[in-house]
Amino acid sequence: MLKPNLPDGAVLEFKRGSGENVNIQLYPAWASKQLSNMKGAFIFRLTPNGKTLGVVWLNASEDKRDQYESGSPLWKFYDIKLSMKSKLPKNPKIYEKGMPELVLSVVKQGISMYREVSLI
Repeated sequence: MLKPNLPDGAVLEFKRGSGENVNIQLYPAWASKQLSNMKGAFIFRLTPNGKTLGVVWLNASEDKRDQYESGSPLWKFYDIKLSMKSKLPKNPKIYEKGMPELVLSVVKQGISMYREVSLI
């Protein structure tokens, strides 16, 4: 379902989270060395099991974005994630009605925005 919407070089990484959680994270092939070397530079994370079943997490806040110089690659990274996050309901769960389609749409828009600012 995701594959046709992923940029070239993108990787879905499966990582053990806290407790029994398994996290699925989407990492594109970042053009910025800062982003490619940064732990946690994923576009989104999905937790399909465990205590946080179905949570779609974008890990973005204005405080996090504003830690970086305006216009820098890391500032743009978080600014786009904030834009993506604003298009989702609070605490989105992938199993909710219409959520898979909404998440795919938001991810596709985010990837397009990352391309526009030459981050991927």
